[in-house]
Amino acid sequence: MFTSASGLMFATSRPIPPITEAQLNEFYQDEHLPDVLSYGAVKMTKRYKSVDPNSKFPYLALYPVDDVNYFTSPEFENVVEETKLSRTFGGKSFYEFLDFEIGSWTKTKTYEGIHPDPSTKPEPKSHAKTLIAVAMQPAPGTDSDDWYKKQYQDTMATLPTYRRTTRYKRVAGDGDGERKPSLLVLHEYDCKADELPEGREEFVRRCEVWEREVWELVEVQGDGGRQL
Repeated sequence: MFTSASGLMFATSRPIPPITEAQLNEFYQDEHLPDVLSYGAVKMTKRYKSVDPNSKFPYLALYPVDDVNYFTSPEFENVVEETKLSRTFGGKSFYEFLDFEIGSWTKTKTYEGIHPDPSTKPEPKSHAKTLIAVAMQPAPGTDSDDWYKKQYQDTMATLPTYRRTTRYKRVAGDGDGERKPSLLVLHEYDCKADELPEGREEFVRRCEVWEREVWELVEVQGDGGRQL
């Protein structure tokens, strides 16, 4: 029985040549996401494509769960083991054909957009078109909570296309000893990437690591009424 905060698996991927992007998409859409959803712990998944044509890992899959401890449980290990042999790739492990960067995160805060004009309020079961993902490592002594609440969130919250911001911290032990950003922030917008408002990024100067990428929604599978 899990009793913890909700969590997120953030998985970027790319095909290993000669595998094509079409084969990667077929694997995710027709096989992998339906298989993961069938186990029940992940109830909704989202997939995105980077707007950067030079992105090292151009595809992103998000797997939110009700309890972050699921990612370190025997149940999760069982799902990984039972789904790794791919029908798309002739019964072989999909890790032979696709390359990944994967991180596990604990949700810490959600900020919802403010819509004084009811005509700009999104449908509750709809999903934002564009995602800005920012992974960061604030410098020692930097209060990221204060900055997001007072300087960023209060400014962006009333923009008509702004949907929400969800903040996460890295799960302890994730990263295999490598130095990685400890915080992840996901901004959702109801507009195309080229219509995004200008961001306020003075906080970059207070971070040892700042990694930002813009993603456009490809698909949602599972319970479409759920959000991050």
